[in-house]
Amino acid sequence: EWRPKMFVLTGCTNLVVRDITFGDAPFWGLHMLGCENVLVENITVKNRLDVPNDDGIDPDHCRNVEIRNCHLTCGDDAIVIKSTRQTNDFGDCANIHVHDCVIRTQDAGLKIGTETTGDIHDILFEHCKILSSSRGLCIQLRDEGSISNVTFRGIQFVSRYHSDPWWGRGEAISFTAIPRNDSTKLGRLHDILIQNVSGRAENSVRINGSPASRIENVRLENISISLNRWTKYPGGVYDNRPTKVLTPVEPHDTDGFNLRFADNVSLNDCSVNWANDGPAYFRNSIAAENVTALQIGKFEGASAAHPVLVR
Repeated sequence: EWRPKMFVLTGCTNLVVRDITFGDAPFWGLHMLGCENVLVENITVKNRLDVPNDDGIDPDHCRNVEIRNCHLTCGDDAIVIKSTRQTNDFGDCANIHVHDCVIRTQDAGLKIGTETTGDIHDILFEHCKILSSSRGLCIQLRDEGSISNVTFRGIQFVSRYHSDPWWGRGEAISFTAIPRNDSTKLGRLHDILIQNVSGRAENSVRINGSPASRIENVRLENISISLNRWTKYPGGVYDNRPTKVLTPVEPHDTDGFNLRFADNVSLNDCSVNWANDGPAYFRNSIAAENVTALQIGKFEGASAAHPVLVR
């Protein structure tokens, strides 16, 4: 708690943050809490890659926000939309547009969560480049709020394993709805579009709900994933953290697309390409478990082991 944030802007209206550079943040960088009508433009963040919690930009319970033309280097999440637990009611987090940013991080590049105590909706991420991450695109629902109407479009990324204590395990895309603890009444994650996205990764595209909260209505269109291993860290795992309900870091084979506890998922014009010398835990192009109304169209790419596994 002794680590300060670089900026805490609370309850601001008609806020403009433009043309500044900061770095070496010991905790979150630009934290905007309960702000409305916000423009963040041409911000450069130069944080250390080996410092945890040094997020770049954190809109939290904010509305009508545009973040554009920013360059961010962070050990933790680069741009992350949250609804943290507060004593005051700051309202939903909604109508946020993030575009034309360049990101380098050891955690998630573009993210919603993990703090999701209030609703988050109508979010658009587009035309960004993620040069390095541990999860390219990420949504983590862990609390009672719901997340809906989210679009990721026109994004390129690289996602890789990092040192063992770090968050993320090289997942290309990771959308999870998992209770934080046994007492959590989990919200819903639904109506998500991922369109015109390509990337190189060491781990799967994950759409992973739970019996407590199934993920609904996810469309993946023109998604191209290349899977390989190029770092030295142990693989064959998924990162479920933070949770006290499931195994935090779960041993699991690496599938191209792994779908669990989800309804009405469609994959159209998607592809998976595998490295020729990949490890034995590189497995299926698509693996679906406890999934309903799965639609697959124009899917390309041989699997590392089996073409399609549906349980």
